[in-house]
Amino acid sequence: MLRYTYLKDLLQAQWMLEPWTAASHQAIFRGVLMGLQMEKDDSPIQYHHNADDTGGESNYHQKRYINVVELNGIMTREDGDCHYGTKSIAKILYDNDNDENVIGHVLKINSGGGAADSVPVLADAIQHLTKPVVAFVDGMMCSAAMYAGSYCPYIIANSEDDRIGCIGTMIEIMDYPKKANLPDGMITLRIYASESTEKNLEYEAALDGNIELICKNILDPVNEKFLNAIRTNRKKSTEEQLKGRTYFAKDTVGTLIDEIGDINVAYAKIMELSKQAEESKSTNQHNTMKFDKINQIESCASVETQDGSATLSEAQLTDIELNLAEAVSEIEKKESELQKAQESITTLTNSVAQKEARIKELEQIINDADDGVENLHHNGTKENQEADDIDKAREACREFIKQFNS
Repeated sequence: MLRYTYLKDLLQAQWMLEPWTAASHQAIFRGVLMGLQMEKDDSPIQYHHNADDTGGESNYHQKRYINVVELNGIMTREDGDCHYGTKSIAKILYDNDNDENVIGHVLKINSGGGAADSVPVLADAIQHLTKPVVAFVDGMMCSAAMYAGSYCPYIIANSEDDRIGCIGTMIEIMDYPKKANLPDGMITLRIYASESTEKNLEYEAALDGNIELICKNILDPVNEKFLNAIRTNRKKSTEEQLKGRTYFAKDTVGTLIDEIGDINVAYAKIMELSKQAEESKSTNQHNTMKFDKINQIESCASVETQDGSATLSEAQLTDIELNLAEAVSEIEKKESELQKAQESITTLTNSVAQKEARIKELEQIINDADDGVENLHHNGTKENQEADDIDKAREACREFIKQFNS
């Protein structure tokens, strides 16, 4: 039995579709509406790639995996009988992001787009993943698929001829005007209450051939969000690329995609980003340890840090600034005291040098006196007496110098 939510998506959604995809699926849509039964595709939407098979030595004691999730075919929010909707894909991403053995995700895309409301749930999941995610284009990433895929920080196309872009929004209406005569003689007539003058205004105007209102009020706002997302997520994209044209991958390298390479290039990129994330986490943990002193501030005693960051009120920020100002003042005071101490050391060093020079000068005088005393000892009694007096004076000088040196 056909799912109601899936059928509702098909009938009422605004579409972001690459035109060839839209044309090729119209017959399928009509068949589904007429009760066409299709065999369910049992091919896996998700699998794990062993990250330790990408080359190099592993420093991990446990197996590491890269989560690969496929985004194929027409995008809808809900699951269809033969495909997964973006709600299910988002859940697979979340579940694997919580697996400690998974180091990152590859979103493998081969889609020409789909319903506009299928994008937000997948885009939100990609933005909230805690582990690296890379988009790998394997055939086509157009319209709504381009919209969702642009939220991946890095995009790789498998082939130069993969199709990229088709950035735009469309709607297709299949109905009769408010009043119409049918070929079988029946008449259709939609009647609105007298106060419901604007109910379905854009829709009815479009059926009458006036598409201005449905473009202005419905398609343009949705499309503007699409364009702004591309401008934000793919900062090097050009305004020309936002007009709806579909490009070969080789013509979008550096703008809508980052490089061309096979699936192993995508795996290697996940390994690189995972390593960078681990290094960043280690740095943040180190910074968090330093940041723990913030709890010494009374108003911040209950602040909790996570990944090196914390949410603070304006009052707490003011208290932190005051504490920083006090810390800076204390540092300046200590630097001033250190400078004065260094100046005192320089002064004392110069004084010691002067005194050492004077000591050497006195020692030289004493040595010269020794030579004179020896000459006096060889003369008469008077000279001996003078020599003894000089000996006493000399010994007194030596004692003085000895005490000074000590």
